[in-house]
Amino acid sequence: MDRFANSLMGGVIAVAVISIVLTVLIIMYRRDKSIYVKIETLKEKKEKTIETKQEDDWCIRIIDVIFSLIALIVLFPIFFTTTIVIKILSGESVLEKTAIVGKHKKIFELYRFRTTFTKEDISLGEFLRTTAINQLPMIINVLKGDLTFVGLHRIDLSQLKMAKEKIGNFEEVYEYGSPGIVDLLAFQMKELRFEEIDSETYMWAIYNSNIEYLKKKSLKLMFMGMLKCVELTLG
Repeated sequence: MDRFANSLMGGVIAVAVISIVLTVLIIMYRRDKSIYVKIETLKEKKEKTIETKQEDDWCIRIIDVIFSLIALIVLFPIFFTTTIVIKILSGESVLEKTAIVGKHKKIFELYRFRTTFTKEDISLGEFLRTTAINQLPMIINVLKGDLTFVGLHRIDLSQLKMAKEKIGNFEEVYEYGSPGIVDLLAFQMKELRFEEIDSETYMWAIYNSNIEYLKKKSLKLMFMGMLKCVELTLG
């Protein structure tokens, strides 16, 4: 009985500590405006030198591995069910792969659940996109080291070609950091209406947010971004 009581008390204390930590992080997240990119300076002159913080990189990588493993274990039922449903209903490959620019400017394949099907299965694709289930395989990219939970803006090869036409040496920032599941632009999705801006302004937005990320890269920013991931997923 005493052992059960001690275990119960230990569980209560653990839950209380986790709740307090999460509450503090959420309060910090709500109040911290330093992670926002200034929209009015989207077309500033490019940085001559790229500043980046690297002292927390090894901690960030450890947290990436731990949280991606936990996420894969917890979300395994969703992974399994989604895989079976896509395979049975469409008979097509389960994953969509996109060539993305990674750290040190190396190209890697980004994983997502397939959302493009025949007309008969179009509702399945809409459901996967609406619920963000199609994004879950990116956790595998995090575990592999291709992605980090919070990092640079993800950009594919067609976007890179456009960006290099608008901003020379646009890809240099990817020498110093990894793309993320979420990036700093996600913190201003409501403020910045992408459909109302031209492609050049959009590329400058990406460039400046990437520069800001490299300057502010830290464990704090990582946790703030992970909370943003949850917020965006829950809508």
